[in-house]
Amino acid sequence: MKKTHENSYAIYLLTDDLLHIIYKKVPCINRKAAQLIVKDRMELQEGKSMPVLCDIREVRNIDKAARWIGRSMYTTCGG
Repeated sequence: MKKTHENSYAIYLLTDDLLHIIYKKVPCINRKAAQLIVKDRMELQEGKSMPVLCDIREVRNIDKAARWIGRSMYTTCGG
């Protein structure tokens, strides 16, 4: 099974055993962007545990509030 998804910040490529996220070149990943990125990732994974490979070469800046989004959203959803 292969699945793809794209938003303004990243391209997601899902295979049976790996989620590959390629971040796009944007000036800054802020709280709003981080919330969307995590939400899309969780929806693609459908609750399945799997390795995630993130290509962050185009990411130049992540603000402080955005760094906590993944942690708090994952914990809230039972992770």
